[in-house]
Order: sequence, then C-alpha cells, then structure tokens
Amino acid sequence: MENTTVGAWITASGAVVAAVIGFAKGWGKKPADTSPSSGQIAVTTGDISSSMVVGENITQTGIINHHYAPTIEAIRPLDGRVASSLTISGLWDDLESTKNDYLREQARHDYAGHPVSWPVEFYSLARINDDNWVVNFVERGRQIFMHPLILVDANFEKYPQLKKIKKGDVAWVVGKIKDVSPLSIHLEDEAEITFKQ
Repeated sequence: MENTTVGAWITASGAVVAAVIGFAKGWGKKPADTSPSSGQIAVTTGDISSSMVVGENITQTGIINHHYAPTIEAIRPLDGRVASSLTISGLWDDLESTKNDYLREQARHDYAGHPVSWPVEFYSLARINDDNWVVNFVERGRQIFMHPLILVDANFEKYPQLKKIKKGDVAWVVGKIKDVSPLSIHLEDEAEITFKQ
C-alpha cells in the first residue's frame, strides 16, 4: 500500500477509537432534565474553570467576565425646564436609520426651525472671534463618539459661567435647530443655556 493509504487507515482507526471511548464515557449524552422546565442552568461568578455551565444546548468553561455599562442618571427638569418630545437620540437614530444619502440630507434640512429643549453636558468651547464662542455640548449620559455635538453660540458677557465650566457639567439648552450636519446639531443664535448651580 502507498503511504497515503496507510495514513488514511491509521487516521480512520484513531477516529473510531476516539468515538468509542467518548461514547463509553457518556460524552455524547444529553444532560438529564432535572427540572420541570427545559434544562439545567448553573449560575456562578468568578473562576469556573473546574466546573461546567450547562443550559439548553450551551456548554461553557473558563472564566466568566461581567461587563457593566454605566447607568444614565435620571434626567430631571432643571429650573422648571422639561425635555422636548424630539430628543437628541431620537433625531440622530432617525437620521442614521435612513440609508439613502439624498433622503438623509433632506431629513437634516427638514429639522431646521424645530424647537427643542434638551438636557446636556458641557463638552468644550471654540472661539469664533474675541466676543463670541461656540459652546459644544453632548446629550446627558452619552459618549461623544456615539452621538452628535450640540452647538450653541454664546458670549462671556451673557454667560460668565463659561469661564468656570468643566467637561461633564450639567446644563439645559432651549432653542430652535439651525442646521444638522453629519457630526453636530447647531442651534439658532437665540438659544438659551441654563447651567446647573
């Protein structure tokens, strides 16, 4: 016989022996149903490398890692302000779900002039000229890479708090949408900012 044929016979024989041993040890059996429901569930935390967690057709061994996301603080009215029905997330999700570029651009244009009242967190400042600045906010409880910047034109005379504000400080913006770009929502010049004291 050729070497390849001998190798094939040895491999096939090894597979048969492994299958017989596995069947004899019960590796091919379905776990016994010990509850009136559909299967066993073992719950543990930490290192489970010496045990097995079995569910409906699920087997897992090793270390379990739990991942927790920070909870969003309940958004309460600030100085009597109440959030508008159009939320930052709702607006952005609506735009992101529109797959056609033309329709997305048209939807961005359609939001212009829409009144909003939003709870936000301070993100940064950008100078327009000596007296005027753009204040960049993000939606409260959201990460910048997941949602747009909210841009509000402001000056230090009207908002002296801008000289002391820190990233993450809570505020509320009320105004009308000026325009929506792929990365930001710019409010009209008359927009009001209320800072949490």
